[in-house]
Amino acid sequence: MYKKFACMVKALVVVSVLFSIAAVRADEPPQHRFRGPRRQYAQVSNVSIAQDDSPGVEFDITWDHAWRDDESHDAAWVFFKARDPESGLWQHVRLAGSGLNPEGYSTGNGTDIELIVPDDGMGAFVRRAEEGSGTVDASDLRVLWDAETNAVGPGEEPELRGFAIEMVYVPEGAFYLGWAEEGEEVEGQNIRPLRIESEDAVTVGGKELHPNFPKGYGAFYCMKFELTKGQWVDFFNTLTAEQQHERDTMGMHPRYWGPRQSITDPRAHRAGILYENPGEIQVVDLYAQEVIQPRPGQFLPDHGRRVRRLKLRVFFERGTVRQTTEIPHVAANWIAWADGAAYTDWAGLRPVTQPEFEKAARGPLYPVDGEFAWGTDKVFGVERDGVASSQRTYDGVDYDTIDERLVPNEERHPDEGNAIWGRTVRHGSTNAITGPHRVGIFADEDADRVAAGASYWGIFNMNDHVNMPYIRINRPAGRDFHGLHGDGELTPDGYSNVPTWPDRGADGVGRFGGEFRHGIGSIIRRHTEGDAGPVGFSAGSMRGMWKNVGVNGWRAARTAPPEAAYD
Repeated sequence: MYKKFACMVKALVVVSVLFSIAAVRADEPPQHRFRGPRRQYAQVSNVSIAQDDSPGVEFDITWDHAWRDDESHDAAWVFFKARDPESGLWQHVRLAGSGLNPEGYSTGNGTDIELIVPDDGMGAFVRRAEEGSGTVDASDLRVLWDAETNAVGPGEEPELRGFAIEMVYVPEGAFYLGWAEEGEEVEGQNIRPLRIESEDAVTVGGKELHPNFPKGYGAFYCMKFELTKGQWVDFFNTLTAEQQHERDTMGMHPRYWGPRQSITDPRAHRAGILYENPGEIQVVDLYAQEVIQPRPGQFLPDHGRRVRRLKLRVFFERGTVRQTTEIPHVAANWIAWADGAAYTDWAGLRPVTQPEFEKAARGPLYPVDGEFAWGTDKVFGVERDGVASSQRTYDGVDYDTIDERLVPNEERHPDEGNAIWGRTVRHGSTNAITGPHRVGIFADEDADRVAAGASYWGIFNMNDHVNMPYIRINRPAGRDFHGLHGDGELTPDGYSNVPTWPDRGADGVGRFGGEFRHGIGSIIRRHTEGDAGPVGFSAGSMRGMWKNVGVNGWRAARTAPPEAAYD
């Protein structure tokens, strides 16, 4: 009788556990989050100053495949820079007012949209006003210029530029950190995923996270795509000569020699950035003690076998230079931590934390061993059904155009996520380029989450393409991060100036995922020594993030204003 009762209790416990797991698994997300293809990424145009009783900025905005559902939405983070007529310096424009459609703001004509302005006035989120999906095409939007807090005012008639970054809203809510089978033991300890249920202080893997450290429970916006070359060039062209010297990613700064110099070869990992006015640049080979003059409109000269031992330095002594790119829709690479942090500060955003990365990838779902951001543990490019991995690659189509895409040259199974990694875009085995590609390239009109290689929320390429940095929690410098946003301004020598962000040496920084030259990483790296301890969640190494490496990219976030939540 006792044994029978014990078995019944055990059965009830098992059912209870299964029910609790099922209860926290949300339905599969709506398919509109993963659809494409894209002809227009978010773009601001027709920016002008409105001079009246409440000076403001008027602009138009458009982007393809905008969406909103009852759980989440995408949005464009829009901000402005004004050029002082006297000094010639670009300065961030802070907006007046805050909240949802603040008084004096106008949502314009065309697509019905909403404006959400955070308290610091660094910019505005533009999103669809109602549920649905499709192209946002809105004109005559108006935001108010806070003339009192800006060094340059609208009355001075400065040159004005607007910028837009597509982002995805990750709503407030509990989620799981890490992965482990129930009852599994590591170093004699029973482990399980850690459920994050608030932004209160919490101990993770033996490390305490203070209340100000963003743990992922609170709502935040995450960049939908990786930083693109077009966005990087926009940033670079607003910097001073001294700042450009530090932030140049063309491969000439003496801090970074060796692999970085291979970017002087146009073929090097699809560098893709050109000097528009190279006559104003003097490049010195510090080894050979000779001046190298860039060719007009070209990359720096290729020095062949010498390229890996060159130690170059760029002098912008005759003023600022301009960069341009013919592939603005392709992911930026060669981005060191200091470069990405500077861009993020300039844009009024902040870095992504380790817990936020997992929530942005997995959503509220219960963890699965070895899963990728698209929710399965399978990826295209590995051997399957007798077909060797060397045959399961992509062919590149319509390169250097907005229609650029990758087509599998063997069958892709429905549970295999599309991904750009070393086995699918290798030289010698495919017609695809070994380098970054158009962001969101796998989204098409019929794509689901797996085919698009997208996260639960519709964030693309979180496990592949280029390495993504994050604030790691096993380092004191990472745990000191307070989630502060950039203020739009950099130090005179081109570095971010935000307190509690990791320093220039990238202490406290890790990297997630895989990249186009080598392997691919799942959401988590189980039981990484010295990082997660008994919880066993994602770790990633900080190796390589402090310097410019051809496989390093960027993605940033911003804490969501309360008004972004639905009623």
